[in-house]
Amino acid sequence: MLIKHSDEGMVFLPTLFFLLLLTLYLLWQVDYYHREQAYLHNQKNLMHLENLLHIGVQKAVTNHEHDFFIRLPIGDVLGERLEDSEGTYKLKATLRNGKERVATFTVSPSGEMLHYKEGD
Repeated sequence: MLIKHSDEGMVFLPTLFFLLLLTLYLLWQVDYYHREQAYLHNQKNLMHLENLLHIGVQKAVTNHEHDFFIRLPIGDVLGERLEDSEGTYKLKATLRNGKERVATFTVSPSGEMLHYKEGD
């Protein structure tokens, strides 16, 4: 490799290095944007599932029905009273995109929620 003593080739190398850094920065920003969008989408799903479970808890506490099913534009809530206990309900919230969440809770005869647990 021959090194030139003139300034003709000295512009190309720093420019190429600058473009490489600019490309790496751009790729990093695009990756960050995609991760942020995925996080926001997951948070939106979580918020919708929480809302559905809250609606199911309200229905169980106010109406004391044995089994119920609520269909909403964002998803469905299926509630059932467990046979082994008088005031224990199991709720299953399902979004339209297939995400679901399960919660079990106990209601006292006076209508207060005594115990709440998420998961199976």
